[in-house]
Amino acid sequence: MIKTTIEYIKKYLKDRTGYQVYPKAISKDEKMEDGLCITLLRVEPETAVRKQATFVPNPNDATKGTYKNPDLDINLYILISSHNEDYGTQLLQLSEAMRAMHNIYDFKTYTEEELKNLTANQNVREKLKELSIELQNLTAEQNNSMWQTLGATVVPAACYKVRMLTLVDTQSVESGAITHVLNVVHDNPQMSEEESKERIENVRKEADTIVNSIVEIAERSKRLYGD
Repeated sequence: MIKTTIEYIKKYLKDRTGYQVYPKAISKDEKMEDGLCITLLRVEPETAVRKQATFVPNPNDATKGTYKNPDLDINLYILISSHNEDYGTQLLQLSEAMRAMHNIYDFKTYTEEELKNLTANQNVREKLKELSIELQNLTAEQNNSMWQTLGATVVPAACYKVRMLTLVDTQSVESGAITHVLNVVHDNPQMSEEESKERIENVRKEADTIVNSIVEIAERSKRLYGD
């Protein structure tokens, strides 16, 4: 999915700007090709969405099924840098790239056939249409730290946050369905349902006693020492 997303952005930029666009890690040890370079800086999990594992019952046996791990939602931080022998051309290339990236709604204009050239997976094609790309406002310190980490000469560039990619786990674990939850509160798997209910009630009463004791202590402290 990460590779497909980068390739999608590459194709989009090439179509919109006419410049050569290539995904590559920036290196100080080799000459970069003329054009626009897309570099993956880092990956972070999307914390705004929390997903849980799901149980898919077996249609032939209701007591069995498979547990599927939740999909992993991530965000990418990419750097689009401009390379050319002429500095003025570098600035022009970056300007064109930023103007194209600003018109993010154009990503939805690709036809199904054009998307098929990028991936044969229909689910991935649908996800590509949901991408959101935001220009990042790096401080002077952050920008300096980034180029020091890359170990390359500073060139005209812009950093973008690509959200949200979904990595789907195709693996699943076979398991029986959860049909009884009362027995999880005791150590004896042979305990009957009535015994389990009685055990739960006793635990609840003990908890209420503890809470009442804490309240009573708090009230005594308030009377002795005030607020």
